[in-house]
Amino acid sequence: MVGQHQKVKTETLDRPRPVTQHARIGSGAEVRHVHAHSHRSRLSKVDRRPKETSPGVQLHRPWISRYSEAMTESLDATDWNILAEVQRDGRIPLTELGRRVNLSASATTERLKRLEATGVITGYRAEIDLEKAGFPVLAVVRLKYPGSHHEPLHQLLKERLEILECLRTTGDDCYALKVAATSMPHLEQIVNELASFGSTTTNVVYSQTLPYRGPQNSV
Repeated sequence: MVGQHQKVKTETLDRPRPVTQHARIGSGAEVRHVHAHSHRSRLSKVDRRPKETSPGVQLHRPWISRYSEAMTESLDATDWNILAEVQRDGRIPLTELGRRVNLSASATTERLKRLEATGVITGYRAEIDLEKAGFPVLAVVRLKYPGSHHEPLHQLLKERLEILECLRTTGDDCYALKVAATSMPHLEQIVNELASFGSTTTNVVYSQTLPYRGPQNSV
């Protein structure tokens, strides 16, 4: 009986096991290993960015630099020459512009369209002589604006077209505004409206030593 039992047990162990669908794809620890490897692969493809070590501590993020660089157009010397010419005269004929930058009219047109399409050139405007247009008084007004609700000021900027420019700045003052007025009482009226938002400091301009000019060359 003992020999017969050992013989049956041996035949059972030697009998080939049926192959199942589960056996072909792996099981147990093997499946967990495959799943873990696949999960790590997906993570490595989806998010390779460094994590913050602790709140307030930022690691170097090279993809931000790459994004910033991608937002800046690569301009060569010819592009800068074109920009300088159209800033001096926005109505210059293409043939004359091409002659000044040593390009054919078609090549000049192609370059100009590219500068417009990429947003380097945002538009063409006329320059107005303020005094001849009836605005002989020019002033720079600095405004301290308490609080964070700035919509009332934005509404005034839409209504008061005498305010030519408004820049939000760092430092003690929140805004720097360029104001053109027909007279000193007119300027006083505008400043009084701005003073309703916060304290103001007004500087009347004697003369424009250097009027606004756009960039003429790469930095």
